[in-house]
Amino acid sequence: MAAATGRPRAAVDGVAPCPQPCWRVPIRAMMRKAPLYRPFATASNTTAPHKESRHGNALSRSDGDCPRREPAARLRAAVPDAVIDDPAETRAYECDALSAYRCPPLAVVLPATTEEVAAVLRICHEEGVPVVPRGAGTSLAGGSMPTADAVVVGLSRMNAVLETNYPDRQVRVQAGRTNLSISGAVDGDGFFYAPDPSSQLACAIGGNIGMNSGGAHCLKYGVTTNNLLGVRMVMMDGTIVDLGGPMGEAQGLDLLGVVCGSEGQLGIVTEATLRILPKPAGARPFWSASIPAKSRAPASPQSSAPASSPSRSNSWTVPASARPRNSPKRAIPIARRF
Repeated sequence: MAAATGRPRAAVDGVAPCPQPCWRVPIRAMMRKAPLYRPFATASNTTAPHKESRHGNALSRSDGDCPRREPAARLRAAVPDAVIDDPAETRAYECDALSAYRCPPLAVVLPATTEEVAAVLRICHEEGVPVVPRGAGTSLAGGSMPTADAVVVGLSRMNAVLETNYPDRQVRVQAGRTNLSISGAVDGDGFFYAPDPSSQLACAIGGNIGMNSGGAHCLKYGVTTNNLLGVRMVMMDGTIVDLGGPMGEAQGLDLLGVVCGSEGQLGIVTEATLRILPKPAGARPFWSASIPAKSRAPASPQSSAPASSPSRSNSWTVPASARPRNSPKRAIPIARRF
């Protein structure tokens, strides 16, 4: 990994550098954000390069003879009480769990509905402001780390369960719902959501879709893409599209598979239809099914040995009749509990 530097970044494409030193952005993040979140070149923005700077807590922009516009003011009008642009408060969104790289964003927007997300992206697209989607910020890949001129769109307020369909084993949730709380919502009826990343207590389902997260259950039940039936997604120009659904992906190109694991480069997922499974009837240690019951716990003086002998109290011994033909003749200890 490249070493970090504390020097301010130079101006790029006429954009003023960050007013404070920012850690160097990983090459992977630069390749992801640079070509996809900036508008295509047009006659209006190629003849005279625009200049952007901070005035107070809002971004001012002037394109040649175009009048000065305030994106922060437009965002507040579209999403009241959901815009954070105080530099002291935006520092909470300067990085994800990969804290070695950080840079405070221009502003943070916390929408509560798909329509609000569409309005925010439409404004940012018109103003030419980069957008960085953010779930819960638990990723270690730096996927939600912003740049100094970017607007972070957080999904933490979008955490509702919209629909539950037990006969078809499906649940539809908003993208800000945490992974573990999905299982908690259907646990009382005997169901659970299989993908279980190590951060399932805090990570959001939108981030799971963006990173195609897995977990300990993925060996049997698969990762997120194997349990994702459909999404509602907002494109970067504010267009709302539906991919898949209760019946799964339609014939043709597997667009749902392209979105799952794209790290938010193609759009912001706001709703997801997930597959839920019945909870297992029970669980038992692996060795108990492979050893005959009559030889599992033989009655011997060892079973009544005092607890002061750890070698005898914490393990059992498989008799010779239960061992394979070519196994060694010494006793094979088996853990009593895991």
